[in-house]
Amino acid sequence: MGDTVTLRSIISQLANIAGEEQAREVVQRAARAAGASLDSSDPQVVDSVLVAISAMPGILGTTARVLRRRARAGLVPAPTPQRTPSLKAPAAGSPELEKLVGMLAGPLGEERAAEVVASASERLSLDPSAMSSSDCLAVLDDLTRAGGLVGTVARFVKVRTLLDPV
Repeated sequence: MGDTVTLRSIISQLANIAGEEQAREVVQRAARAAGASLDSSDPQVVDSVLVAISAMPGILGTTARVLRRRARAGLVPAPTPQRTPSLKAPAAGSPELEKLVGMLAGPLGEERAAEVVASASERLSLDPSAMSSSDCLAVLDDLTRAGGLVGTVARFVKVRTLLDPV
């Protein structure tokens, strides 16, 4: 990626949270407002774009604030690997599993939520079509050990599930 934060690197970071299309749209809108193109690496433009996105509510705004702090400190975000879509079709899940995916889908997106739940279920050798509430908690326990957004979201969902079981 190089030594500087670019608008394209911001898209890459936000794509992990909101998906490529939404990340590109949000950054492009902020770049247009700043009179810049997506190829810009001008620190003032990058800061202006991050300030605009930081004003947004939710996880995109929060992520932009973190990226802005890191950019100002000279920390360049590491390139994030693009997720490859799962080649196997998702198995039909139990109602409890569907609720779990639904709770994770808000912050992670439907596809990413289904992907991480399927991966955790596979690691734990659980049958998605016959998952119980305790199996869903086991999946959440597994996901809480993940780093980044997935782990954070899983911790919140686990608390919510414990307070209001699936």
